[in-house]
This record gives sequence, structure tokens and C-alpha cells, in this order.
Amino acid sequence: MSKNIGKDFKTGIFVTLGLAFSMVAILVLGGAESAFTKKRKFITHFPNAAGVMVGSKVVLSGISVGTVKSVDFDNKTRTIKITLGVDIDFADHITHGATTEILTQGVLGDKYVAVNPGDSSEPLKEMDEIPNIASNDLMSFLSKSDQLMVNLNSAVGSLDRVLKSFDKGNRLDAIMLNLSNASAGLASVTNSLESKNLNKTTRNLADIMEKVNNGVGTLGALVNDPRLYEDARALVGGANRNRIIRNLVRKSAKDGAEKTNAEDESK
Repeated sequence: MSKNIGKDFKTGIFVTLGLAFSMVAILVLGGAESAFTKKRKFITHFPNAAGVMVGSKVVLSGISVGTVKSVDFDNKTRTIKITLGVDIDFADHITHGATTEILTQGVLGDKYVAVNPGDSSEPLKEMDEIPNIASNDLMSFLSKSDQLMVNLNSAVGSLDRVLKSFDKGNRLDAIMLNLSNASAGLASVTNSLESKNLNKTTRNLADIMEKVNNGVGTLGALVNDPRLYEDARALVGGANRNRIIRNLVRKSAKDGAEKTNAEDESK
């Protein structure tokens, strides 16, 4: 009897150890992080978690280097605070100037946090902040495409309503007829101006310029005879520079004004 109990006990221990080793193997092969691997934690903030959850992958330059430790609301910044756990073997590659972004693994795959290493030689320390950049993954593009389709549908609906309103009572035909008549009237006015007034004005301007060029009239004489210009300049300049002439001009103007006033009073 005791021998049977001893065999059962040994069998139970063997089965338990086998199950334990099987669980460890499943966890390792399934990609779960090892409890014996030392981690360095970093902090990053996003306006929206966008599907990232605890256990999501952390990828550095395309290499899986850790997992997301926590996803919480940050009441101070009113953003989503994400704590990253990075294997210590890769943590030194995350330096100052590094950035994070949320990407999608495949079209319908899981979300993960991608870390872009910085350009500095100084690695970040435990719980340092890594700034985020705007995500440009496929899902964001699809969301923008959906919004674009909504806007296009709205624009097409508005255009359809406008065309239907024009179609009522043959409004569109009336508008096109009015535009055609207006265009014909404008062409007629333009042709009339070109055939009458424009040609006449052009001929008159040509005659005037020909007379000026030939020295006809005062303007023609001033343009073609430089002596008249020099005489007029000398007269005006001399009168401005000569006090006697200026005084005579002022005296004549004053005498003329007094004479005019006296004649007005006598009347």
C-alpha cells in the first residue's frame, strides 16, 4: 500500500514539473517577455492611445526590444501616459533626440510603439521622457480617406441640389440664353467702338503728333526750337534772381489793385 502511495506521489511531482516546464516553453515561444530580463523604463505621452495597451510591443528601428508596461491618463497634461519597458541590452541605443510614434502591424494588425533612436551619444536614463511625433501609419491614412469621401459626398449632394434647382422651369436654358445674348451684345458694342470711335481717335492722335513733330503750334515750337525754351528759362530765372525786377512786378501789381479799388468806390 505504501509503495503505491510513493509511486503516485512521484508521478504527481513528475506531472507537475512537466506542466511547469510546458508553461515556461509556451510563454517563451509565444513572445512573452522574460521575467529574468532587466528592463529600463521610459515615459512617452500621446493625445490618444490609438489602441495601444499593456503588453503591446515596443520596437526600436524595426527590432522588438520590449513591451508597454502601463497606459494611464495624465491629469496634469490631459494626455495619455505610456510607460515603455525596454530590454537593458537595447536601452543604451535610445539616446537624446529619440522620438516615439504609434504604428500598425499590417492593415488590420495590432498597434505598437515605435521608437526612433536619437542622434546623440548620451543614452536616456530611467523614466526619462521621449517626445512623440504625429503618426503617419496606414490606419491614419484610411481615416483621412474616409473623411475625404464624406466631404466629397457632401459636395456632390450640394451640386446635385443646385443642378436640380436650375432644372426646374427650364432655368438653366434661360440662363444660357441670357448669357448668349449678353455675349452677342458685348461683341456688337466692341465692334462698333473698333469701327468708329477707336479708329477716329487713333487718326486724330496721329495728326496731333505729326503737327507737333513738324513744329506747328506753340507746343510744336517749344519741342522743335530749343531757343524758345532757353529764352523762357532765362526770363523766368532772371526775374527770380533779380531784386529790381521783382520789386517792379510787385509795385505794378499793387498800383493796379489800388486803381481798381478806387474805380469801384467812385462807382
